[in-house]
Amino acid sequence: MNKKNIYLASGSKARKKLLESIGLRFKVIRSQVKEIRKSGALTYSGLVQNNALKKAEAVAKKVKRGMIIGADTSVVENNRISGEPA
Repeated sequence: MNKKNIYLASGSKARKKLLESIGLRFKVIRSQVKEIRKSGALTYSGLVQNNALKKAEAVAKKVKRGMIIGADTSVVENNRISGEPA
């Protein structure tokens, strides 16, 4: 796949840098999805999986074909989500 076929559904500079460091060629399309930060009925891993899926689905609506990488990261401390990693 070339750059036109892989999309990162994230505006994260750290995520972009990580993918570039392994030589992946991709285009960034921010998803604009409001991330859920309260677990409710979801486990913490389920929460980040759900957020990543929602981001990927939002970007999928904007492109005709290709692979979309959706990701999410949360920090859990003392059984509570304490926010995004610094």
